[in-house]
Amino acid sequence: MPNEELIEGIKKMVSKLEDPAYQDRFKDFDKTLQFNFTDAD
Repeated sequence: MPNEELIEGIKKMVSKLEDPAYQDRFKDFDKTLQFNFTDAD
């Protein structure tokens, strides 16, 4: 997966967390996420 695709995917996830429609649902969540990308260099 090219780095650009990876960055775009992360930006989409961040935009969901910042969306007011989701803020109540995620209000008690920490914004720290950890992923293992086994196919990225």
